[in-house]
Amino acid sequence: MKPERVVARLLSWGGVLGVALMVAGVATYVESAHRQAPGGGPVSRVESRVGPPASLDAIHRALREWPPDPLGVADVGIAVILATPIVGVGAAAAAFWFGGDYRYVLVAGTVLAVILMSIAVGRVT
Repeated sequence: MKPERVVARLLSWGGVLGVALMVAGVATYVESAHRQAPGGGPVSRVESRVGPPASLDAIHRALREWPPDPLGVADVGIAVILATPIVGVGAAAAAFWFGGDYRYVLVAGTVLAVILMSIAVGRVT
């Protein structure tokens, strides 16, 4: 399979999975908030046990219990959306490597290195 097809499918399915998780999490959150409201009426504010949105610690805390926290599921969807392009660049580099197109391996590897360094620097600061 051509590298561009591999990356296109990966990006498509990563996007679909991420959006599906976000929709499922938010829908479950709204349904549980509606269920918790006195008399089943609208809820003005519902407390959540999750920390900052899409932080890895918040995701881990939210998914540790069963059933998982609905906002934690939505956060996993956000994390999937964020990770999909990074995995796509890595897949492109691998596909170019196996295809023998080493110039594009260098380009994709450089892009991947810049992305990973920016993540590392962002975690430190």
